[in-house]
Amino acid sequence: ISYNPHDPSLDTASDLPVTNLAGPVGAILADLALQGFGAAGLIPPVVLLAWSYRLGTRGAIGHLKTRIVLAAVSMPLLAAALAMALTIIPGPPVTWPVPAGIGGAAGIVLSKLFVSLGSSVLGRIGSGLMMLLTLIFALGSFGFALGFTPSEWRQKRPCARPSAIHWA
Repeated sequence: ISYNPHDPSLDTASDLPVTNLAGPVGAILADLALQGFGAAGLIPPVVLLAWSYRLGTRGAIGHLKTRIVLAAVSMPLLAAALAMALTIIPGPPVTWPVPAGIGGAAGIVLSKLFVSLGSSVLGRIGSGLMMLLTLIFALGSFGFALGFTPSEWRQKRPCARPSAIHWA
């Protein structure tokens, strides 16, 4: 979350002090996440925050192994969807603090694979459909990885007790 492109990491040499909130290890992990997965590199901290909220309010996270796997699957899928969106949807160039772009290296590789697969079947419409399907699967797996039940998502207020809402 506190990424600074000038922090020393595996691909940046610097004599400046580390400004990342998690120190030198955090600077390295943030750089790896952003270079590898772009904006999807924020999925692990968001999932961990959701799990800590869930543990604090409900005391348990169901289907933990499945949620870990889906969080890991959602990272490259979201990275690919972001990279595909930049190549398929016309618009002004997006600036991003790392050279790999908003989808990261994994997003670039997977988006080229998915776009070529979709366009070989249905042309330009196929590549758009692949982007849409990838985005749906990425957001679906990310949503399940967060640890909230479908009824909590439908209520639009995860883990809130009716008595607390009534009191407020």
